[in-house]
This record gives sequence, structure tokens and C-alpha cells, in this order.
Amino acid sequence: MNTHFFPNPHQPGCFWHSLTEKFGAPNIKWCEETLCQIVSEPANAVSNIGYILIGLYFCYQWRNHQLSFMRKLPIFELIMGMCSLFYHMSNFFISQIFDFIGMYLFLICIISTNFYRLKLIEEKNILPLVYGLSFLLTVLILPLYRSNIPYQPIVGILVIFILGSEILLMMKRNFGIPLNYQSFFTSLIFATLGVIASHLDLNRIWCDPTNHWLQGHALWHYFCAFMGYFLLKHYEQIFPLRNSNEEIPPLI
Repeated sequence: MNTHFFPNPHQPGCFWHSLTEKFGAPNIKWCEETLCQIVSEPANAVSNIGYILIGLYFCYQWRNHQLSFMRKLPIFELIMGMCSLFYHMSNFFISQIFDFIGMYLFLICIISTNFYRLKLIEEKNILPLVYGLSFLLTVLILPLYRSNIPYQPIVGILVIFILGSEILLMMKRNFGIPLNYQSFFTSLIFATLGVIASHLDLNRIWCDPTNHWLQGHALWHYFCAFMGYFLLKHYEQIFPLRNSNEEIPPLI
């Protein structure tokens, strides 16, 4: 199988070179230069610490939550950070797939939760939808990769679904559930800042390849970690942790 659809960012003899030769290179190269070491993109890799810390925090806070999808949301945030860390550490096609798996799990879980709030699916169907759709979108990456069709826009489409479903819930007044949207709008601000920083990096508008402390794509990670924090705080008010003897009221 020909795996040389994109140039190998690793030099011969470097730690990840042979794996990249075997499985292929990612379909995108961020500004940070690829170093000949185990952590090949230090700034982009280390910046995933925000996802990991926030995921661990909410995993602990929601460890006894009655709703399984609420226990899974911070786990998916944690997985997203670890997969992105692995991708930017190794910078080859298979690790890029894991990066997308992490994003798919987190974003689709939020979409599925909103579908539940809209009464489009039942609670028991949330996680099967997450795993099923994440699997299908992951499989879709391979033909897109072979055809040199960018698959990054899939993430943008998922974000649009999140925004659209949340706007629909706002228009319908959340079916009787009063909400403070401060956390949600704050998450949008951080998401916007992250997109700007990432595009400046991708288009080499802000680009210093030798800076291994701060990159535009690294800022994307930091901003999106804050986005995840405020997004989880938004859902925390919708589905608060309750005492074991306290019933969870149904959606109106």
C-alpha cells in the first residue's frame, strides 16, 4: 500500500521516521518545525496539558454522577487531550487518526446530549450514537486521505451542529429549564480565539518554526481547553450532580 501521500516530516534516522514511512504522514503540517526526538513538536504537544487537567478535574467532580453520559463527557475531554498529545509528539498519520477520534468523541457526545435535550433521542441512545458516529467518521478519514480531501472541516461541521442545536434550545426556552448562558457564550469566545490562532499558524501569518514554547496551534489547544471547561460548566447546570435519594426530574 502506498503511504506516501504527503511528505514525511521526520528526517531519516529520527525516532518516528520509520513509522511515518510505513503508515504515512499527516495531511497537514503546522508551523512548528519537526525535531529529531521522541517529542517532535514540543510546543504543540505540551499545550495539550489543559485538556488533560480539565478532564481530570471534571472526572473527579462528576465521578458519582447519576447520568452515564455526564460521567463520560470529561473522560472524552481527557482522551482528546491525550490523543492530541500523542499526535503532536509523533506526527504521523495513525496518530493523527487518534487525534480525530478524541475530538469526535467529545463533540459528538455534546451533540447527542443536545439531541436528548431536544427529545430527539432517549438517554439510553446517547452513548451508542457517540460510539457509532465516531466510528463511521473515523473510517471516513481513510478515503478522504487517499483522495487528498481535507477532513479537518468535519470538526467544524460538528461544532455547527452544537451551535445549531443549542440555538434551537434557546429559541424553545430549553423546554422549561431556566439557564444562565454566561458559561456557554464564554466558551464561544475561547473557541473563536482558538480558531484565529490556529489559522494564523496554518497560513504562516504568525509563524516562527524554531519557537518550541508557543505556537499559534499551541494557543488553539490552550483556548479550546478553556472552551471545554466553560462548556462543561454549562452542562453542569443542566444536569447537576444530585444526592442518591433525589430523583432527576425529566425534561419538560
